[in-house]
Amino acid sequence: MRFKNIIYAFVCVFVLVQCTDDFENINKNKKEAEEVHPKYVLSTIQSMIPDHIFKDDVNSNVVNLISQHLVKTNYENASYYDFRDDMHGGFTGYFYEIINQIRVIEDFAVELKNEPTLVDNANAWMMIAKTLRAISYQNMVDTQGPSVYSEALDLGNPTPKYNSESTIYIGLLEELSTAIDAVTNTDVELNLDGGAQDIIYNGNVLKWQKFANSILLRLSMRIADVDPENSKKYAEKAVNNNNGVISENAENALFPYKDKSPNGNRWFESTFKNNYHYAASSTVMNLHQRHAAAVDPRMKLMWRGGLDADEKFTKYEGQMPGIKSDKFQYAHTNPDMFGIGGEGKADYPYIFMDYSQVEYFLTEAKLRGYAIDGEVKMHFVSAVTANVNFLLQEIYPDDEAKATEVGEELAAYLALPEMDIDVVTDKLALIGVEKYLSLAYHGAEAWAELRRLDAPELTVPENAQSAHPLRLEFSKREVTVNEANVNEAIKMLSSGNNDVVTSLWWDIN
Repeated sequence: MRFKNIIYAFVCVFVLVQCTDDFENINKNKKEAEEVHPKYVLSTIQSMIPDHIFKDDVNSNVVNLISQHLVKTNYENASYYDFRDDMHGGFTGYFYEIINQIRVIEDFAVELKNEPTLVDNANAWMMIAKTLRAISYQNMVDTQGPSVYSEALDLGNPTPKYNSESTIYIGLLEELSTAIDAVTNTDVELNLDGGAQDIIYNGNVLKWQKFANSILLRLSMRIADVDPENSKKYAEKAVNNNNGVISENAENALFPYKDKSPNGNRWFESTFKNNYHYAASSTVMNLHQRHAAAVDPRMKLMWRGGLDADEKFTKYEGQMPGIKSDKFQYAHTNPDMFGIGGEGKADYPYIFMDYSQVEYFLTEAKLRGYAIDGEVKMHFVSAVTANVNFLLQEIYPDDEAKATEVGEELAAYLALPEMDIDVVTDKLALIGVEKYLSLAYHGAEAWAELRRLDAPELTVPENAQSAHPLRLEFSKREVTVNEANVNEAIKMLSSGNNDVVTSLWWDIN
């Protein structure tokens, strides 16, 4: 069995549209192996996604500042939406390289199906590829809008067209659903040498199928307002068929890191390790403390208080976005969660998908009348509880006193009348606020969901250069190298304008 793994360094939309008569040979790494088992590519893909999303980078990722869990204490331009051109294209562009790597697994799965005894293996590999592909494309579309999809990575087409958001979403739902359906044997051997190359699940196909269904659920719920028919169809299928969705924290899809540099998580390695110039935003701190009778137990798990007059970390106050402040003047990252400035730990995992997010989606699906087992309140309480328990286990795994303290805080928090989803008036807003708090440090998903659910309301930054961004623009470079097709993509946007305040297809409320 032979297949070629043609991997190009940093393939993105800007590279795809370069014009040359000898594109393939120019970009070919002649020292690279012609054949490689996709199990070796899998671990690369699994690390590329979190290494790109799970950080703040002025050149390639500003979404974690847009989501406003964190703000900059200096170099604060991005916190008040003053974006350079490369900030617009950098985040989406890198996903084309990831998708190119995923294609190696897809090609392998197609070829593997030619062996009658290996069809189950092929189907499992294809489901894994389609899951990672769906995650990558959803991040692109939810950030920019129309993207290169049907003509992506075609080296014979240097100026690919863009597909509409609806076309891509329906395409992802169909291809991921089909891949999940094909996996009827979850005991299949993936030949991963004991699972070492599958960092997420160690070769466990059953867990992969539940993860895939959970991503199918996320895709379907994102379009609940704009396409309720397809949303209901695919959400119910994800939950009720093919072993269902993630149903406990032990099944969470995580990328683990080491508690030692240079293999710590990307927040630690890229920014927190040496120059911690961040603070918790006034938005997130006010939400944690919005109820006078009880404080959200996640606050002191995720954040450490700012310095008080006695130089103690007791001041749980957030910083206004867009201003400067002194180091540790405001509440900031808990070093027991993420190491900061050489203090604390570095192995907090990236969350691809977890039980808490699934339960938030199930809460909403039940509210919308989808055929989902369980009651609304049960799913909502499970969502908040799962997030608190996960944080507690990851940050203070052996601290019984802390577990008791947090358990009491959680009980008091959930007992608040304002937390009773059966009686509050705006149930989707409550889901939006609680999900936002649960998604701290995972800004891409938090930003998507707060736009879709219209909650919480973010703080207007000092010196804001625009209203709160609803998308990132097509960069000037992207327009220059593929002008005709980018202009057609701009026409697909709801306003017909390439700006940050144009809402995406699914963001209609």
